[in-house]
Amino acid sequence: MLPPRAAVGVADAVRALALLPDVPRHEVLACLGLDSTGPTSRPPRPPAPPQGTAGSGRTRAPREGAPPPPPPPPSLPGVPLGIVAVDHHPVLPDMVRSRQLRAVLSRPVPTDDLDVGAAVELVARGLPVAPAPRRHRSSLALGARLMVDIGAGMDPFRRDAEDVVRCARDLAGRSGVQVLQFRQVPTSAAGVGSGPTWTWAAHRRPASGTPVLVITDLGLAGPCVDEDPAGERDWCAFLAGLGRGGCRAVVLTPYLRARVPPALRRLATVLALDHRGRPRTARHAHGGAP
Repeated sequence: MLPPRAAVGVADAVRALALLPDVPRHEVLACLGLDSTGPTSRPPRPPAPPQGTAGSGRTRAPREGAPPPPPPPPSLPGVPLGIVAVDHHPVLPDMVRSRQLRAVLSRPVPTDDLDVGAAVELVARGLPVAPAPRRHRSSLALGARLMVDIGAGMDPFRRDAEDVVRCARDLAGRSGVQVLQFRQVPTSAAGVGSGPTWTWAAHRRPASGTPVLVITDLGLAGPCVDEDPAGERDWCAFLAGLGRGGCRAVVLTPYLRARVPPALRRLATVLALDHRGRPRTARHAHGGAP
């Protein structure tokens, strides 16, 4: 019998590993239910002894013409030695990220082509075919809004959010996507904006039908050192306000969809920030063509 699927995701693992640097990684993952096998059967390889005769403590002089040893990995600025800088590996591959964003940010627009199937259905029901039904296509030319949570709970995923913003601008152009930042929730007293926090203003709903993509942890990261997360009621009020204005939001979060409260899932389309997101789900959130 297979073990039940873990109720936690990559966001929980990242935060737990950051808070418990002295605990072996496999033990942290096992406690979270992400690694049911525990430590591997093969022990970790011990560090290589210095060059020279084993046990003699003497080092062998490098051969003439041998390349110099590689430099030690760089340390992150402002942190103790031993914590090294690592390359950024995006959670979403480029192809998946582009496909998801195109589905989220596009809007259906009518074309000049007749929708034959819809016309036949109208005739079969004895209804007038004027005006003639037209086929629709998805377009990125009508603009979209991208809202990015820069609160403490999203710190481990800031580079991933930047990847999404860059990809959205590549798809729709800088003028085709309005990027706004916020903390906790867009309707907080701090407001939203695209520059320094002292230039932010109160949130205003976009025009009806504008696609809205929100990158946030929805307060699921829990209390942080410098700020408290927004509650479910605050997020429900924000998403319900978008709905009353004719905009249904798509929320991209680092947590599993099952972790999001049902009330929020009813008010927005929730996608996990991983490769399992389904563009078809996002497209239908805005009424796009299948």
